[in-house]
Amino acid sequence: MYIALAGLPAATAATGAPLPHAAAPSSPTPFRARATGDHAPTLADLSAALLHAVDGTRTRLLVAQMDTLRRAKTAPATALLQRRAARDMEAQQPDSAVEDLGDAMALQPDLTILRRDRAAAAIAGGHDNDAITDLGLYLQAEPDDPQGWAILTQAEVARKDMRAAFRAWQRVLALAPQWPDGTKQRESLRMQAFGRPT
Repeated sequence: MYIALAGLPAATAATGAPLPHAAAPSSPTPFRARATGDHAPTLADLSAALLHAVDGTRTRLLVAQMDTLRRAKTAPATALLQRRAARDMEAQQPDSAVEDLGDAMALQPDLTILRRDRAAAAIAGGHDNDAITDLGLYLQAEPDDPQGWAILTQAEVARKDMRAAFRAWQRVLALAPQWPDGTKQRESLRMQAFGRPT
């Protein structure tokens, strides 16, 4: 079973390239911090806003803004490797994408989102255990990233550990209650993990 990330952006290979099922967010106004100063929103601001997002469109926008912040310190050489990884994924060569992202991580080990991206590429290549290792390290550093938990859900589904997938999806909804189709996905995973209630 493939879990679509319900139209949320950029989980494949660190590239900004959307998943196959991703749609570009519509054009609601980006989040702006409510403080009196003109400071840009932080990840904490965006995480708080995500808890109160009114719909999936707003959720998509906030998640995209969070990714932009997480990628803000990407060096040019790292960005080049990310683009190469995106081309690898488009050419259906996930193992090459994993290698490119590993090289990017060697250049910029402090850019933790590269682990999430490499995990998504590893799942596409059938390397679910490698993906889970990367996601474990990533989610220790970025526990408030619902997209990271969604990708972990995909990895657990690929490993056929439906209870672990259900637990990971619960984290997605705890962080982003309006994740598109999130409740429907939760119920599907619950049934696969625990069976139909009697």
